[in-house]
Amino acid sequence: GRAYLLKRGPVCVTPSWVAIDQIDTEIRRFEQAVETAGTQLRSVRDQITDSVSSDITEFIDTHLLMLEDKALSSQPIQLIREHRLSAEWALQRHYDDLVEVFEKIEDTYLRTRRDDLDHVVKRILGILLEQHEAALDELNGQIVLAEDLTPADVILMKNQGIAGFVTDFGGPM
Repeated sequence: GRAYLLKRGPVCVTPSWVAIDQIDTEIRRFEQAVETAGTQLRSVRDQITDSVSSDITEFIDTHLLMLEDKALSSQPIQLIREHRLSAEWALQRHYDDLVEVFEKIEDTYLRTRRDDLDHVVKRILGILLEQHEAALDELNGQIVLAEDLTPADVILMKNQGIAGFVTDFGGPM
């Protein structure tokens, strides 16, 4: 079949700070990005048909639960408040700390859950940095080649009639 190369570069966050009088605005911007990410994922979840395995739905639900978890959102807010970090820099710093924890986990299954964290944080960062997702419509019948795909990507591809996909990364889940 015809191939479509889905290019998504790494999300690059530049260290940045905000003025003291912008702290509350920056916290609202972060909270709005988390809310927008949740809205996007719920929209994807709504597109899941009954014929799709419940495992796929569980991936999206896991990502939604992560968005609602204060363990993900409270620390960036604290970093914004205490150190005047920009929302994206605060999230990136917190993400880096969480990755260190995941790398020390010996259990293989739990260590692979880091992929979920990656997908959720990249979604929020993309919103904060105003990076727009590549449109997956008009790819009916094509094979998507990508470095990595999120569960949300796979669901959207199924609904767009993508013939298949090939990725560099990913695990058995």
